[in-house]
Order: sequence, then C-alpha cells, then structure tokens
Amino acid sequence: DDAGHGAFVSQVRQMGIMVPIATHSSRATSPVLKERYVSVLHDQIFAEIAQASRKDEFEKKYEARFGKKVGAPSGSVAYDMMTVVLRAVKSGARTSGDIIAYLHEMDPYEGYSGKIAFDEQGRLPIRKAVVKMYNMNGVAEEVR
Repeated sequence: DDAGHGAFVSQVRQMGIMVPIATHSSRATSPVLKERYVSVLHDQIFAEIAQASRKDEFEKKYEARFGKKVGAPSGSVAYDMMTVVLRAVKSGARTSGDIIAYLHEMDPYEGYSGKIAFDEQGRLPIRKAVVKMYNMNGVAEEVR
C-alpha cells in the first residue's frame, strides 16, 4: 500500500541510501504520499505500461461492482491472466501442462490490459513503458 511504500522509502533515505526507487505510476498522485511522505516523491521513478488501453474501463467496472477502487495497479493484468487460465480450464485443461499447451495454441486475447499472446518460447511480448521522475515539487519529467 502507499503508506507502507512511503514508510519504506523514508527509512531508506534515513539510512543514507540515495538511489532512485522504482514504483508504479499510480503512486505519483497518491494522496497518502503527498500528505504524509511528500519528501519521498523526490527522485523516484514511476513507470506504467503504455499499452494498458482499457485499464480505466476495468477500474470503473470494478469500482461499480465492489464499491471500492482496485487495490493494485496490476489489477487489470491479473484479471486478464485469470481469464486466460479459466478459458484454458473450460477448454478441457486439467494440469499445468495442459494450461501451458493451451497458452501456446490460443488466439490472442484482447483484455483490459492490452493484447495477450505468447511467442514460441511462451513469453509475452515486451510492452513499452512510460517512465517519469518527479522532483520535490511534484513536477514530472518523462524519461525515455
């Protein structure tokens, strides 16, 4: 959570460790960090997968159904991956080997987090990330 992240980074800084710390972009606008840990926003690296085209749609549907915001920045990715695994099971997969075979043969799945398709080695394609660093005033600079 954001409070735990703020406490962790504060302790790291108190120990004199002054390296940039990478985290998800959603923390850049966290009210908890801005109110209680504003100093930890300095020199952090905030990254987000650029291809998450329907992430906002997922988050709105989640909040409408459960009455609260998604608890993790990767919620849409987790939902999509579980959907793919459930499709494998529905198609008859019963073992991890069956699921792996399904993943190799499946058609690309257009999920909330983007297109999911695996290459010949079973890897997802690398997605472009948007990376930003924030200064002490909360001003972002995009890093490529």
